[in-house]
Amino acid sequence: MYTEYLILINRVVGNVILVVTFSLFAYMTIRAWGAATARALTTLLFAVVAVSVASVLVRLAHDSIVIELLLRSVWVGILIVPASMLHIVLGLTASLKSRSTQLGWTIANYAIAGIGIVLGLTSDVFVSMPLRTGLVPALTPQPPFMLVAIYTFTLATVSWILLWRLRAEVITPNLRRRIGYMIVGWYGPVLLTFPVLSLLPTSYLLPGLLEVTLATMAAPISGILTVILAYSATFVGTAQPDRIVKHDFMRWWLYGPFIGMSIILFLQVVPIVARITRLPVDVWSVFGIMSMTVVMPVLVSRIRPLLDSLIYASDQEEITYLRTLPRTAFTQADLRRLLENTLTVICGASHSESAFVAAADEFGVYSIKMLYGARRSVRLLCEAVPLDQLIAEVSQSPEPELYTQHGYRFQLLHDPDQRIIGILGLQARGTISTPELVHLIQTLTRQIEHALVMVQLQQRLFDTLRTMAPEMNSLQQVSSRIEQATPEALQGLEDDVAMLPEFISLVRDALTHFWGGPKLSDSPLLSLKSVKRQTEQSNLPPPKALQAVLRQAIDSLKPDLDTPQTANESLLYNILDMRFVQGRKIRDIAQRLAMSESDLYRKQRVAIEEVARSVTLMEESHPEN
Repeated sequence: MYTEYLILINRVVGNVILVVTFSLFAYMTIRAWGAATARALTTLLFAVVAVSVASVLVRLAHDSIVIELLLRSVWVGILIVPASMLHIVLGLTASLKSRSTQLGWTIANYAIAGIGIVLGLTSDVFVSMPLRTGLVPALTPQPPFMLVAIYTFTLATVSWILLWRLRAEVITPNLRRRIGYMIVGWYGPVLLTFPVLSLLPTSYLLPGLLEVTLATMAAPISGILTVILAYSATFVGTAQPDRIVKHDFMRWWLYGPFIGMSIILFLQVVPIVARITRLPVDVWSVFGIMSMTVVMPVLVSRIRPLLDSLIYASDQEEITYLRTLPRTAFTQADLRRLLENTLTVICGASHSESAFVAAADEFGVYSIKMLYGARRSVRLLCEAVPLDQLIAEVSQSPEPELYTQHGYRFQLLHDPDQRIIGILGLQARGTISTPELVHLIQTLTRQIEHALVMVQLQQRLFDTLRTMAPEMNSLQQVSSRIEQATPEALQGLEDDVAMLPEFISLVRDALTHFWGGPKLSDSPLLSLKSVKRQTEQSNLPPPKALQAVLRQAIDSLKPDLDTPQTANESLLYNILDMRFVQGRKIRDIAQRLAMSESDLYRKQRVAIEEVARSVTLMEESHPEN
């Protein structure tokens, strides 16, 4: 009985390890494949997953050929893990010290691992038949197997020592602590993949029950160490703040391992419960799956706020408000619904056949926001008198409430400062003389005014947040680079032009002399890495290379062909293209884009900030970074 339960526990542990490692591998592959350290970590997790899959399947296989094939596939993980561990350390060192990655050592170790994998899969150099049968089946090790063990643990230990040295060179305590966590969990993947018990001589084999006990005890510890290693490595080399990394990791844990482990435990418990209750396993499976489908989403939704409160402990109020903002915001769809309902009520109360509301957008261009009734009459009115001219005539009329045009009567819409923001047009055949009707229309008109003002304020707030995004991203990158800096990397940080406070001003000056001038030929931007790279690749003089970099940054802001010309992205690109590339005057650009010069200058400032952000991203994508 003890042996049966021990084997069951060992099977459950193996399945849990497989779910956790595969979820972690998928998470790292999707989230952070770009950096060298992340690629190396993903490779390591792939090797761990390969060994975990083989370990789970070998317990279910009965044919000796299949068992041999599965045990030989373990060599993929045995030899890739130490090579990827050295790759992690070298990539981490290159990232923190702003050096080029030592590809020679990395390629050599992967080449050795590839040769060993081929030998382990296709020959009997390291292991051979017969199977060492028992509770834990294994192939019989050959004398060269000891060389593999020496290679694996030596490479892992050398990498561990290099990681210790790197930890001693970092400056900030946060990074030192994270590398310390990596050091603690360093040997977890090795213990998960390497068959340590196969190092014992054949004459000193442990009893099968003791082997299962040791494997059952060692696997959870090794899995926890592997998770600690991967979790700590996700913080290194990313510009995202810690709260985002923690939040993403916790979400992965809830939607991946937590649900996976719950399902595995349920499937393992079902046969036991069925045997006790003497009901078929299918009955419990159906009810269990039904219950899990309902309970797990509810449970996850209950746990998430608790984890968020731990992660965002100091920023809980701001984060909570930002999350409720989509529910409380009054969007354009909400505005259209309000206007439609309001016009329907007004027309129904006044027995009018048609009504419309026109308002100005952020550039002062009037357009119909909502209409009720026949579109033809409103279209004829707008064709006869443009909206801006109509509003001017109504505002200049001595009696605006009596002004009529094409059978419509109008009421101007004002903001709290009594500035005109739109107009309400109502097609009326007679006079509106009933006091109750006049009061109703005035009340609904004030609601329309309030809604238009609130939507405009919201739009300005969103525009402000969009313009702040480059600065916030830059601050996150600066914070990340400073936190992960070493003494060698600090020198490069001091020489980085993109980190200067006046960087946006330098970009603006270079754009004003885009086609030549001292602000381009003598600009500090000539020392940018992207400019130097352009000089080397295209054999251009530095000013021409800077011009090419700026042009590339402007072109990166070009919107898609289906983007409306009035969209913010199109306006920013058109301003940059006409102002700096084509060299047009401000007045001509303002007329062409149908905006005031003050709005044009404001948009131009935002556009220049976007160019500076693009240049910064080009610097961040440089191989040295």
